[in-house]
Formats: sequence, structure tokens, C-alpha cells
Amino acid sequence: TAQAWSIKNKALAYSLKGQTQPLNYSKLDPSGNNFMYSPSNEATRIFDVGTGRFLYQLKGNKHRYSSDGTLIASHSGSKGETAIISDAQSGRQLLELKGSKQLNYI
Repeated sequence: TAQAWSIKNKALAYSLKGQTQPLNYSKLDPSGNNFMYSPSNEATRIFDVGTGRFLYQLKGNKHRYSSDGTLIASHSGSKGETAIISDAQSGRQLLELKGSKQLNYI
């Protein structure tokens, strides 16, 4: 179960229940408004930090926010041969670049 804690109140704010797989990673966006987490072997999920509300899900793996928080980059494919750029606000895929040898640097 992923949990969000209030620093101000020093208490648990909410839990994201139903998660049974170990987490691969979790990341906070640069604004601090949204966070992503990726359970093993599952799609990455984006949540609102303040409410814990699920916003959308992304395909691919090893997602990274851009420095201004407006885009999310990821790669997919068995060898990471496809780069995907998505809008961080909506999760809408903006660009897909296929044919790269290896995109593990994302």
C-alpha cells in the first residue's frame, strides 16, 4: 500500500489501497501537486497529492517528469526501443519515437 503523509500534521493523510505488488518507484512532480508510482509489472499511475485521487495511468516504464513538470518521458518495449512523451496534466500521449537502440537513460 502506498501512503502519503502530511508533513505539517505529522500524520498519515491517505493510503492508496489495493496495491499488492512491490513498488518499482515513486516520484513527485516538480510542483509537488502530483505523484506517480509504479508497481512491479504494472502501468504507472498518477495521483493528486492533496486528495489522493487517481488521475490517469501511463504505459511504458521508467517515467520521468520534465524539469518544469509539464511533460513526462518514458520508454517501452522489451528493450526500451520506443520513447513516449506525454502531457503531465492530462496523461495524453503527445509523441512516440520508435526505433531507438536503447533508452535506459530516461
